Amino acid sequence: MAERRMFAKKIMESDTFLDMPYSAQCLYIYLNMNADDDGFLNNPRKIQRMLGCSDNDMKSLIDSDFIIAFDSGIVVIKHWLIHNLIRKDRYTKTDYVEEMKMLKVEENKAYSLINETMATTWQPNDNQVTTNGIRRLGKDRLGKDNINTFAQSDLENPSTPEEEPVITLTLQDNSEYAVVENQLKEWQELYPSIDVMQELRKMKGWLNANPTKRKTKRGIKKFINSWLARAFDRAPKGTKKELPKWFNDQDIVQMGDETVDDDELMKQLRALRGEKKA
Repeated sequence: MAERRMFAKKIMESDTFLDMPYSAQCLYIYLNMNADDDGFLNNPRKIQRMLGCSDNDMKSLIDSDFIIAFDSGIVVIKHWLIHNLIRKDRYTKTDYVEEMKMLKVEENKAYSLINETMATTWQPNDNQVTTNGIRRLGKDRLGKDNINTFAQSDLENPSTPEEEPVITLTLQDNSEYAVVENQLKEWQELYPSIDVMQELRKMKGWLNANPTKRKTKRGIKKFINSWLARAFDRAPKGTKKELPKWFNDQDIVQMGDETVDDDELMKQLRALRGEKKA
């Protein structure tokens, strides 16, 4: 594996990349530095822990289509061939040929899954990368029934007619994306230090004020997650602790009216310092 890697400005300076938290950007750089000559690596969790990055950082990279994760735990840099052009005499083919067979190279040299309908949800595992809202593919997921199931969950709004939306976000085609209570609870658990409902209100206002930047039905989840990840990254890391109940229940002590003589205090202070009165 080469010791040097290159990065394309059109990827690294794109709004999508710069909108991610700094920790996610840092993780992306180190994943690139440790990938093989085809952009694959088998230890993304190790690199994540080494940098002190969170599962949300890995999720941001996957949701924003900067990396693609597989059931085997392998990940690949989506824009690897845009970043790097390796001479044939220095190129070493990847060992992960099964994962390579699941990919195709687009006209813009970006990797994409041959079967675009496959998607599941990111649930971090102790030993393996798994995904939530990301595209990943395994040999046991190629059945027709599975394809239809995942295609429907990926493309359609997850809310059902019985669920009352807590808020709606206007999409590019002027339809409304309904956010339901279960989604709100899930995001609040993922980002506990921010008020997710308040952030959703901010998103709604921003989308209404910027109609040309509204998202598609397929892209709205990535927009929501990126927004929440940035808000979480900016939020204070500490949490305010409440006083114990015994402290609040104790009687209030009224202080007396005693005062301290200033001259006497200064006299004692000079004595402690070994000074003589002027």
